[in-house]
Amino acid sequence: NSLLFKRQTPAHRRYGRFLTELGMKQPHPTWSAGIVNHGSYADLEACLASIALQTWPPERVVVWDTGVDAAAFLEIASKHPAVECLPGTNVGYAGGANRVVAELRGHADFVLVLNPDVFLDTTFSENLLRAASAESNVAIATGKLLRPGRDLIDSAGIVFPRHRRPRDRGSEQRDAGQFNTRERVEGASGAAMLI
Repeated sequence: NSLLFKRQTPAHRRYGRFLTELGMKQPHPTWSAGIVNHGSYADLEACLASIALQTWPPERVVVWDTGVDAAAFLEIASKHPAVECLPGTNVGYAGGANRVVAELRGHADFVLVLNPDVFLDTTFSENLLRAASAESNVAIATGKLLRPGRDLIDSAGIVFPRHRRPRDRGSEQRDAGQFNTRERVEGASGAAMLI
């Protein structure tokens, strides 16, 4: 279910070859999660719970909150002491994503930027990291995103039709497994984008 883009550095490839030459198994790639939250506190709770259940857990989790309800954010922070909660202002989704990526850059091989209303299957990070690290010439990756109820597709990557306006591939289609294979797409939804 992985849609790919990441470009590995020569250092990543050298390290992997070095371990292989020594007869050692390369450890799995590391990741951190960054969530941009604008008042979606109930959704944020579920998102954090799904991150905690990942088969390949993250190195760090950072939440950028726009300050809609400081009390609700403090309550979530108290329930999740391992999560780094950064109070901020509303600088838009891209601005918040830039802040969590800047905070997490250099602490793991990949950063997964998430909307707070995303609930990850337990093997999401493992499957996505396996796929992304197997490709040496991609920049971003995502998985198939389903709407609440899990029967309709939200996004299976971004495509650019002839009119060149980006569209979520498969959006509003019933999920019948039509996007269950790893393949290249032209972009990834910001709702769950591995960088």
